[in-house]
Amino acid sequence: MSHVDSLFMPENTKLDAAMSIDLVRVVEAAAVSAAAAAMQKALRQVSMQGKIVIGEGARGSVPALYTGEAVGAGGVAADVIADPLECTTRAARSGPDAVSLIAIGAPGAFLPAPPVYMD
Repeated sequence: MSHVDSLFMPENTKLDAAMSIDLVRVVEAAAVSAAAAAMQKALRQVSMQGKIVIGEGARGSVPALYTGEAVGAGGVAADVIADPLECTTRAARSGPDAVSLIAIGAPGAFLPAPPVYMD
């Protein structure tokens, strides 16, 4: 520990590598939650009668953009694929290439594939 660190951080409060990774996960979760809530709010204003066919997860396992969720303010029927934040680790670390994704098509246009997570 450097002299400066010893002035501001007692020895028993040092962050170790495992805690740092855990804190990145906390920031990732906050980013995904905020992005999902914002996308859900915006989708409610779109002139469509939409249904999330591929979203953040199953109803009850995620608070927003769950598979089967109705979105839109009424209008033409549409299926919606929504991924409010892809590359969450990069976003949490203020890195490049984090994106939000959305696709809208006619009912039945998308294959309702099961969610698969890839590292």
